[in-house]
Amino acid sequence: MPRCARHDKARSLVLSLALLALAACGPAGSTEAPSASGAAIATSSQSASVPPQPHVTVPGKIAFARGGNIWVFVGSEAHQATTTPGAGDPSWSPDGNILAFDRQDRNSADLFVMPYPQGGPKQLSNNTNRVVENNLWEMQPDWSPDALSLAYVSDRGRLKNGVLDPAPWRITIATGARAQLANSNQYAGGVDLPRWRPDHKNELLYTSWAYDSQTLQPYGQLMLEDTQTSQVRALTPPNETSFQGDWSPDGKNIVYIKRQQQHDDIWLMTPSDSAPGTPTAGAGATSKPLLSGRFAQPVWSPDGRAIAYIGLKDGSLDLFVQNLTAELEPDGQPTQLTTGMHLEGASAISWGR
Repeated sequence: MPRCARHDKARSLVLSLALLALAACGPAGSTEAPSASGAAIATSSQSASVPPQPHVTVPGKIAFARGGNIWVFVGSEAHQATTTPGAGDPSWSPDGNILAFDRQDRNSADLFVMPYPQGGPKQLSNNTNRVVENNLWEMQPDWSPDALSLAYVSDRGRLKNGVLDPAPWRITIATGARAQLANSNQYAGGVDLPRWRPDHKNELLYTSWAYDSQTLQPYGQLMLEDTQTSQVRALTPPNETSFQGDWSPDGKNIVYIKRQQQHDDIWLMTPSDSAPGTPTAGAGATSKPLLSGRFAQPVWSPDGRAIAYIGLKDGSLDLFVQNLTAELEPDGQPTQLTTGMHLEGASAISWGR
């Protein structure tokens, strides 16, 4: 089964099956991600298993999942960084020197950290018990701004209260100490992709999943929690699916996916506390669309001047970059960084220094 089967939760199935179906159908009009114009093709130093790639240079490095391993696009080409089967959901440390990621098996998931570009992976959890019920899902890591801990998603809470739905947790790298950061909606899919807010050490963004009481369809809602006071604020309305949020480097804006009219569009949000005196949407944020189509996993560049995301081109999920103006509007056409590489759309990507 696809990676979405890593845990029996509705939000992963909805996203992953839609992306897999889209990729299998090949190009389909406006659902394709735009390609770069006039990109030269480079054929040197490419793996035999990788087709010729567009020779495009970007600052920093972008980590993504392909074929059950972490790959890194650095300079003008991509290379495989791990040999850990089932690896995904990479996250760069603030200084860009360490990769955190998860390894997802059929019945469990574990957390790892790995120095980059040299160094072997260190396992932070071990869920390999032969008794399936004794294993946990620990995945989707995100570095804290001080690089001392990771926020991640886990069903560890069931050991105390029996709740199966995953919730956000924190693990301290040096000691392995764990703490649950929030609760999740029971029997509704839990939470996805916790993301620390830069320069706000106690604020955590994540997607909370629930079911519409009328249609019984799952929907995602972006939530902002103060982990010190446990106060939670909804940033998007209920019964409207918004997910995969990522903070800008200054902590003022969020890029995310909004599902509407058979599209997974990329939107930009400014929470009300980042824009004092401006009108806010119903859930306390100003929002605007950036790109319309079928996209996944948008993330900010380290300088806040671009976003990277996964899009469909010629039947393959690949990596794209969209430059932004000072007003955070699209600046020109998106640039395609990979071609025919079939990235894993259910895995997060990360843009590091």
